Amino acid sequence: MTTRKEALITSKQTDAVVILATQAVKNAIRKVSPSKDGTQTGILGDGAEFKTRLEEASMMIIADLTISNKYESEEVTSTYGYLSGYREGDDFTLFENIADLEKELVTLKKLFPELRKLDVDRKYLARIASGEVTPPNGVAGRWTLVVPWNLVADTYGAAVERAMELLNKDRKGKFENLRAGQLGADQLKKSARSTSMFDEVSTSQEGEIKIVWMQFGLRHAGRSIRRAREVFRVDEFGVGWFEALVAVLLHADRLRHYDDLWIDCPGDEFKDSPSDESFDLAPFLVFVDGKVLAGTLSVSPVYAGYGSASFFLPQES
Repeated sequence: MTTRKEALITSKQTDAVVILATQAVKNAIRKVSPSKDGTQTGILGDGAEFKTRLEEASMMIIADLTISNKYESEEVTSTYGYLSGYREGDDFTLFENIADLEKELVTLKKLFPELRKLDVDRKYLARIASGEVTPPNGVAGRWTLVVPWNLVADTYGAAVERAMELLNKDRKGKFENLRAGQLGADQLKKSARSTSMFDEVSTSQEGEIKIVWMQFGLRHAGRSIRRAREVFRVDEFGVGWFEALVAVLLHADRLRHYDDLWIDCPGDEFKDSPSDESFDLAPFLVFVDGKVLAGTLSVSPVYAGYGSASFFLPQES
């Protein structure tokens, strides 16, 4: 069972939570539309009661959303791995990894012609080679290239569809999107955590194409998606559908066999219908009957054959 000790909330996080709370109260006022007199006598006239009740409700919500090990039962032992030959961790040297990054860059420019004049941050790459920028401690993975989705499409859903089309071509038609026609913003979105932390990655590198430490699912094999999210390190965030699709395109030795570890994408959120209230599903990529299937599943089921892929912020000296 994975356990971890986290630092307490920072002042920046506190300010961000306060902003969210302020927006929520404003939305509540708009939806209820209380009268002027009712507001004056019922809320402002006895501000202490309003403040107390709001504080009590906030404490319950904060405690519920930040509780540790809430989903600790949602994991099982998994013996699945990278059967098709994908390598990461100790059996993959830094020299080999950097050489692969150059190959990935060539492949990306073939896949997405609009990237042909773009590059990675060469100074940042040199810092990785020299050991000045290092992977997160204790995390088996590899450096890989990540394309910000807005470089290849106007909307996130369109970027995902484009990556699916490329993978379908790469696998010679042996690909199926189980959510065809359902990739609009009213059903698919990036998680707030992944968006925020990828922004941190982007600001630390000058190149348009980013270099990020990634593990392709083995770290969270046998965990539900929400359990994986729960035990994310403070420097860890989920890989989304677009990033996972591109990663499979870049790494031809991933997801080629039925017994390969299948890939959950905890960096995205999905809902079954635009009319549903919550985004309670997440994307996956699996290999069945000789082809890759892209679909979604609930974040709670536990399967030994699935693992959530994730990115990490680097360590810099």
